[in-house]
Amino acid sequence: MTNLVDTSGWLEFFTDGPYASYFLEALRDMDRVIVPAHSYYEVFAIVMRERDESDALQVAALMQQARPVDITAAVSVFAGRLGVAHQLPFSSSVTLAVARLNHATIWTQDACLKDFSGVNYYPKRTA
Repeated sequence: MTNLVDTSGWLEFFTDGPYASYFLEALRDMDRVIVPAHSYYEVFAIVMRERDESDALQVAALMQQARPVDITAAVSVFAGRLGVAHQLPFSSSVTLAVARLNHATIWTQDACLKDFSGVNYYPKRTA
């Protein structure tokens, strides 16, 4: 089984949030984890903004132990179709497209994706 932990899942894991252990389940075998290219950008930018560049670089290094998936023209077109058909924002559309093209299970806190098959959804908890 291939797993795709999206940006929200990586951030939950890195910040040791309430659902971090659920995302750890998906991340235990990094050889079976894929990461869409846009997730590197999103996670790096958020960690750098909220912490510092050193932490962001450490996070990016850990993420690179998984298998990166480039956002090709074909992925973009498929994501566009999914986005229009399901009224999804860019990031969610690309995540769903990459997962479907790679037969991966999505691990997320993104409510836009919660009702799709092949998605493990863990709602964000507020303190």
